[in-house]
Amino acid sequence: MDDNVLIDKIIHTTGIGENVSKGVIDDWHLCIGAKEIYCAFTNFTLSAMLFDKNKKIKMLSLLLQILMVINIFTMKMTQN
Repeated sequence: MDDNVLIDKIIHTTGIGENVSKGVIDDWHLCIGAKEIYCAFTNFTLSAMLFDKNKKIKMLSLLLQILMVINIFTMKMTQN
């Protein structure tokens, strides 16, 4: 599944967030320039801390990520 499709489904399911993804390089620059990052656990966003060790990063727990994905696929199954 395309990452942007999954991101959009999570945003729709939770009712919060905004998909600002444009591409790998642009996304990484957004992470470096952001004052705060709210994301899933990835090395991609953690690498932004190499440039700013005081950057505020909040990550979703792995359990929450799994529950959101299960919820999205359950909703898709019941719609069909």
